[in-house]
This record gives sequence, structure tokens and C-alpha cells, in this order.
Amino acid sequence: MTESESASSHAVRTVKPHRSGTVLGMGILSIISLCLGLVFGLSAYLMGTSDLADMDEGRMVCSGRTPTKVGRTFGIIGIVLGLLWIVAIIVAIVRKLG
Repeated sequence: MTESESASSHAVRTVKPHRSGTVLGMGILSIISLCLGLVFGLSAYLMGTSDLADMDEGRMVCSGRTPTKVGRTFGIIGIVLGLLWIVAIIVAIVRKLG
């Protein structure tokens, strides 16, 4: 086996760093900011889902799995609260007009 064959067979696999702090932060912001809850919640959910898939496939560091799951869950809660907020505003407008 030549030196170039040995080097190519032992290629170093690059693993991305986790973004759990970002996902968790967006999840928290989605809950406390009613106006932008949908935006932050959707971002937290999509990023969290993508990161968890990368962790499962070994492309991302797994040490941030728990905060990523929590951030994604907070994102879902933020989406629901944001939708409820929009429904409440629509109901209030309809009642005022009707």
C-alpha cells in the first residue's frame, strides 16, 4: 500500500458543532414574544429538526441534543401561542366590527 492510498483510506470526517444555544434561544423567544412567536418558533422548530437529524447521522456533535430538543419543543409551543394570539386578535376585530 502506498502512502497516498493510506492517507485516502483514513480520511478525517468533519463533524459540525451543535447549535443548541441558538435553537434554545429562539424557542424561548418564540414563547415570550407573542408578535414574533411564529417567526422564532418556526425557526427553532426547523433548525432543531435539522440539527437532530444531523446528530442522528453523525454529522453534528451530539453533546447539544437535549437543549436542541427543548428548543424545538419551545418552538412548537411558541408557534401554537402565536397562532392563538392571531386568532384572538381576529376575534376581537370581528366583535368590534360586528
